[in-house]
Amino acid sequence: MSPITTDCGVVHYEVNGHEKLFILLHGWLGSLGLWVKTMEHLSLFCRPYDLGFWGCGKSGRNISTYFVDIYADMVEQFIEHLGMPSCSLIGMIYRDLIKNDSRILLI
Repeated sequence: MSPITTDCGVVHYEVNGHEKLFILLHGWLGSLGLWVKTMEHLSLFCRPYDLGFWGCGKSGRNISTYFVDIYADMVEQFIEHLGMPSCSLIGMIYRDLIKNDSRILLI
């Protein structure tokens, strides 16, 4: 498990595979463990990142960051921090809140 620091705190994530980039987003009360089997399968074809939202798993627990718009900012900062030229988002509710960014394909 790897951590990065964003404006609102520490974010933990898992990564596997190679080539095409995907970010897996869990829903409320989820965690990195939600996507274990999916990551194993996807890593045969691409490079999935499993992002742990604040308040879940080992990511930060600052209650002032538990807002959907802040989670959307967190995803954008994560993409910027890792220097992803483009990626696809697979997940629950948050993916639709990411600002219109030509680098991101919503699935």
